[in-house]
Amino acid sequence: MKNTEIIFIRELTPRDKLPPELDEGIKSILLEQDFFDKGVFSFVGIYYCLPYEKIIVGVPKYRNLPSTAEEKRTLLDEIGLICRVAEQANLPSSPRQDDQFQSSKLRGTPHHSNPFELAIFLLRDYAENGLYQERTTKRRNDGIGTRSWGKTLRHTMPIFDREPLYLRPISIQHKRANSSIITPLHAHAVKLCARLLQPLQLFANVQLPEDIQPLPTNVDYSQYIPILNEKHTQTFSDRELRLLRGLRAWCGQTPHNQTRFGVTNFEDIWEYATGRYFGNIAETKSGPPHYYLSSEKDPYSGVGDAIPDILYVANDSGKKCLAIFDAKYYTPRWKPGFVLGAPANSDVAKQIQYYHSLKHRYPDPTIQFCNAFLLPEAIGNTLYRYWGYAIENDEQNDEIMKMLSCPATKPDASDVVLLYGVDPVQLWKACIQGHHLSQEKLFEDFVEKFQAVQLEKKGK
Repeated sequence: MKNTEIIFIRELTPRDKLPPELDEGIKSILLEQDFFDKGVFSFVGIYYCLPYEKIIVGVPKYRNLPSTAEEKRTLLDEIGLICRVAEQANLPSSPRQDDQFQSSKLRGTPHHSNPFELAIFLLRDYAENGLYQERTTKRRNDGIGTRSWGKTLRHTMPIFDREPLYLRPISIQHKRANSSIITPLHAHAVKLCARLLQPLQLFANVQLPEDIQPLPTNVDYSQYIPILNEKHTQTFSDRELRLLRGLRAWCGQTPHNQTRFGVTNFEDIWEYATGRYFGNIAETKSGPPHYYLSSEKDPYSGVGDAIPDILYVANDSGKKCLAIFDAKYYTPRWKPGFVLGAPANSDVAKQIQYYHSLKHRYPDPTIQFCNAFLLPEAIGNTLYRYWGYAIENDEQNDEIMKMLSCPATKPDASDVVLLYGVDPVQLWKACIQGHHLSQEKLFEDFVEKFQAVQLEKKGK
């Protein structure tokens, strides 16, 4: 497989600051495919621009653009992990690959696919079995093929002497040949998937089908679905049935999913992965508010939930804990005396409100609490580390104090939100492997730290 040029673009790069080697035509395609949000590049993953035969890699904002071959390889390895986590995040609404392409599936069964797992399936199938070929069966009476005595007895007349003699017995000849429609489609899909997987060094040694007439870049894939459906009803080979279902899923995807792996809402992947490792409560919503009219007794349910990102509840040998985490996809830049790119005061206030609401709702005095933000940080040697804590702004409104003759007060010392840096690569690996924060580490690294900071604040 020939190498394709790879262009790296960092998340949040403004449209007018894109790499100079990016052709204006590619910029237009990126814009058409919604790679930008409010004028900045918002894609993290791999995109193969078929018309220009270039690969675009969206780099998370917590990473710098790579400058050396080693840095590029490290970054692409992480992009591969992100693609796998994005695939995992789709599990609740998407059937698994192993189940999805089984030949026993009924025609018409929903076949929504994650583009990453579908590309893996198509490349693995091609590497093991080659391109799709149609199987034809021809009946002959010239001795070529496999002798079929059943058909011979039914359809030919023997010459009798003492025993019947069949001069022209029937034989069946099976042949395989490229399909004029499905084989070029299969070759096109294989080459496109290989280009997408190339930066991840997957299937790098597979010889691609270069001798098949290529499809035009603007081909309408939906026209192939009826043909694949018809062929599916005429096929009995398990491998061919799985492949036809895979190609049908590929043709049914949007152009976005046929040419890219990744996400344009990376904060959702960050929230998903941190929730998988740091949380153990599936449903964190509080439910909508209730409204009462003075003329009626029964309440009205409103809309909108209070939704803490992540909750971890532990009850270990009488030690009870409720930890409240918020996955914040922020990359703070610390300057002397101030910080840029950190959660706003409203984020801190909301997280503190979650703490008070849950503490009021579960008033058992033996329950220990923790309240923390989880932010990405390239640590390398550990999954997370403690930074410090945040508190609400304690400035008072002078006009209100004057009108009410009310003295200024400081926020409660317990109203703190701890700050933790979480290493993304370590988190992706833990998420893929199904690892979770243990109760022991929860108490040791989070609950005890929260209590220590509260005591420290009260002592000041």
